[in-house]
Amino acid sequence: MPIDRLELSRQVGEVATYLDEQRGVFGARLRRALQAAHGLSEPDVFPGMRDRIETHRGTYSWLVPGLTEPLTTSIPPAPPPRNHIVLAVDGSQIEIDRDSPVDCYLINTGRVSIRYGDRPDAVIDSVPRIYYRSEELVIGGRRRPGQEHVVGSSVIAARRDTAEVSALADMAERLPEGVPAIGLLDGSLTQWRISEADSAAHPEIRAEYLAALSRLQQVAQTRDFAVASYISRPRAREVINALRIAICPYETPNCAAFCADKAEGERPCDEVARVRDRDIFEGLLTEPGHRSAPFRSHADEVKAYAEHAPHFFYTRTQRELARVEVPQWSLERIDLLHALLWNQIRLGDGYPVTLAEAHEEAVVRQDDRNLFRLLLEEEGLRLSIPDSVSAKSASKRSRSL
Repeated sequence: MPIDRLELSRQVGEVATYLDEQRGVFGARLRRALQAAHGLSEPDVFPGMRDRIETHRGTYSWLVPGLTEPLTTSIPPAPPPRNHIVLAVDGSQIEIDRDSPVDCYLINTGRVSIRYGDRPDAVIDSVPRIYYRSEELVIGGRRRPGQEHVVGSSVIAARRDTAEVSALADMAERLPEGVPAIGLLDGSLTQWRISEADSAAHPEIRAEYLAALSRLQQVAQTRDFAVASYISRPRAREVINALRIAICPYETPNCAAFCADKAEGERPCDEVARVRDRDIFEGLLTEPGHRSAPFRSHADEVKAYAEHAPHFFYTRTQRELARVEVPQWSLERIDLLHALLWNQIRLGDGYPVTLAEAHEEAVVRQDDRNLFRLLLEEEGLRLSIPDSVSAKSASKRSRSL
């Protein structure tokens, strides 16, 4: 039976009404956040704000980044060098199909290498890989002692992260000497999607990811090379959380001691609640191409990253406010990264052109999924695997009503 369209339309109307009512509240909070950002960036105020955040780190409950420069910092990009190379990767996946005769999943990685300048060149392709071995499919029982479970979406996504970084390292290790280059990834540099339970049960997942980042770091030690991950329309609130600590009226910003019994909206720092980082930087970065100062992530998930610890900055494009994450070792080439990234954004009309091409190569379309399923079923029949097609799957294909 199709969805009840009248009921759906009614509820969408409720959403629109709620959002319209909240617009004024959000506007007031955004103005307060911008006011705080400007005031706390004054030369005689900023050092105290930075020290307050670091001195009381661990006391407050918010995820707050490390600050290096005032929030109002706005840095224009330098002109890109005439000769340079941009590498980019992106990935997609086909997860395990319980109706398939073979338990496996596929990760497809799109790769792009474009050389600009006197000797222009481009290589664009994709690399599919099927994961089917038992150690790639099953996680042992640390989460549920005495049991095993099939890997889920978070583990497959984490392995896709590793496949992308490894593909980028493969290309970076073949870079010619004397030509500046950057490598771009899509999404966060941090593996947010894998749970702590899955990470504990499969510690090699994070180890393999960090090993791939180490390969990129080794290239950067011998080449003029930097790496970044690009997040379009980011939803983070880390810098806003720094403003929460800065405007906290208590001598010690101890959330548990002073605000544990207060509801949302009653805490003093809720003056900037619901505002996102991109909202304030849309007001602070007024010129396309300009970037903020870098911030250091202090998320628990990156404690094991060591020299790969993610830092991030925000940059204004022609269309949006984007977040760019870089490993610590790429900070020394942040000006090169900024220049080449802005050039990519201009060429892509608001989004890095090489990342857009990598996405097109990586995406697994419905025809590809159908082919993958058909090939597995044919192999299942050829090898006489029992129940090569599940009754549920057969029912879906033959259903006529």
